[in-house]
Amino acid sequence: MKVITVLNSDFDNLCFQLADKVSSEYSPDLIVGVATGGEFVAKKIAERLNVPTLIIKRQRNATKYKSKFKISKLLPLLPRVVNDKLRIVEIKYNEWMFNKKGRIISPGNVIFKEGDVEQLARSKKIILVDDSVDSGGTFVDCLKFLNNHCEQGTTIKTAALNVTFSDPVVKPDFCMYEEILLRCPWANDVVAAK
Repeated sequence: MKVITVLNSDFDNLCFQLADKVSSEYSPDLIVGVATGGEFVAKKIAERLNVPTLIIKRQRNATKYKSKFKISKLLPLLPRVVNDKLRIVEIKYNEWMFNKKGRIISPGNVIFKEGDVEQLARSKKIILVDDSVDSGGTFVDCLKFLNNHCEQGTTIKTAALNVTFSDPVVKPDFCMYEEILLRCPWANDVVAAK
């Protein structure tokens, strides 16, 4: 497994490539992004496809712990090679625990963050976008949430820049990388990557 850094125009171009991949097979009339990282990706895809966006939020427990223990303040001070190794160890450990526990995902609360909620009732083809898929738990909760708010007959497909676990419970319909870690502009260790 390796880590790829995508900042500035590299990030924009990767999102545009994902948008092109989506539009070659699917024509969404609404793009729903999962905050935080998926929000940025969704807005770039929307920019490319000229489609409105809606942003929802579901936060993983691990993200909360990183903030709680102030690890994020230390990461920018470390060399990139150390941060890369830490990322790989973290994802491998998380995948090992996920498989050890029987591929059980922890449910999370999903809420609206930004955009016109009424678009869900008017949209027939939605693309749900996150930046990265590990276990797929975020997609599970977000898909349930959207299905509860959409009209019957609405098609919802999924997209992400990368998939880190070898066998997530939900694999995106569209993605750019598999078993690759991405360092994107909002990452805690992005200063070390510049």
